Amino acid sequence: MNLLILLLLIVLNVFPLIFLLKNFIMSDGRLDLSIIANIWEQSLTLTSIKNSMLICSLTVVLSCLMAMPIAWLLTRSDIRFKKNGRKWKKK
Repeated sequence: MNLLILLLLIVLNVFPLIFLLKNFIMSDGRLDLSIIANIWEQSLTLTSIKNSMLICSLTVVLSCLMAMPIAWLLTRSDIRFKKNGRKWKKK
């Protein structure tokens, strides 16, 4: 079963990715990295990267700000069925 899953992973994910990358950087049978250089020269690329990093950072900060009070509340309070929620850890 594990071998089947691994084969499916390779066939459905790895092979298409290799095919895309090979066709992306190969031009007329030669390695051509000028396409990548052209992408990095565009200002829209850097703006997109900055926006992605900002969203990721804000998501991490907001998630921590929401999770810390909830974790503190769960450890300090006597919530009903609190012990039942931890049973799955003991197995």
